[in-house]
Amino acid sequence: MSKKRLRLAIRDLIVKFKGFTLGPINASFNVGLNLIIGPNGAGKTTLLRSILGLLRLDEGEVFLEQNGLRTSVRGLAAYLPQEISLDEAITVRSFIAYFTDLFGLKDSIVKRNVRIFGLDKYFDSKVFELSGGLRKRLVLTIILSHERPVVILDEPFVGLDNEAVTILVGILERMSTNRILLVSSHTHELLYTLLKPSSILVLHKGRQLFHGGNREMLRIASNCGYYALRQESESHTDDRCITYSICGMPRMACLKVDRSYTTPLDPNTLTIFDYYNCLLLLDRLGVLEAFEA
Repeated sequence: MSKKRLRLAIRDLIVKFKGFTLGPINASFNVGLNLIIGPNGAGKTTLLRSILGLLRLDEGEVFLEQNGLRTSVRGLAAYLPQEISLDEAITVRSFIAYFTDLFGLKDSIVKRNVRIFGLDKYFDSKVFELSGGLRKRLVLTIILSHERPVVILDEPFVGLDNEAVTILVGILERMSTNRILLVSSHTHELLYTLLKPSSILVLHKGRQLFHGGNREMLRIASNCGYYALRQESESHTDDRCITYSICGMPRMACLKVDRSYTTPLDPNTLTIFDYYNCLLLLDRLGVLEAFEA
């Protein structure tokens, strides 16, 4: 399947699984890096498994589309699950050789990723001797060596040190030029600083809060006025306020649904992490729809 003009579409998706309801979700992902973010329990893993056909859909549909032709994602996606079980008794060399042969991966791509992730010096080590971070690098080496049109990574940055995060971001940037990348993550500030996603899907408690690009997120975030704690006064006691953390610094955010006391945020100082916190703030206050207008 040619990867040009490839699109992954989710239409009116609802999934009920173990007492949790996800949806309805409506989203479309094109070739590039697509970020799915939300706190723990938001429904990110449920959504990714639904896209792959590992969970039954109660409503809606998921499909790949190109030139008007639709097909299932199953068999066309490389997948990194959040929880990974490895055969720990074999060597790193044997692990890489086995999965290279099993998936028919190009030896040149595998060798490049082994070198980039610094695994060549561990070839003779048993998998159980590796640290958690090195095991994650080992699995990523195989997953990122696939040439399938869709790559789905569930919390790939968990367990990685800053060096490995930077390496992974560089690989994702190269891969994003010719395939659809779906990457899920919870609030990881370093990640939001490094990544430049084509689109962002924000989930919270199974609901879709936002889907779009940076510019659309900025429009919503800019409609929310932030006040430093020292600016809180009796004249604002009728405002609904909430304390939250932005870039590690506690702030007091006060806003009115009619925006009469709000001050626009400076877009030059904002990151995806700021936008994300703003969306969660508005949703928690129950006024997100008012600021989307």
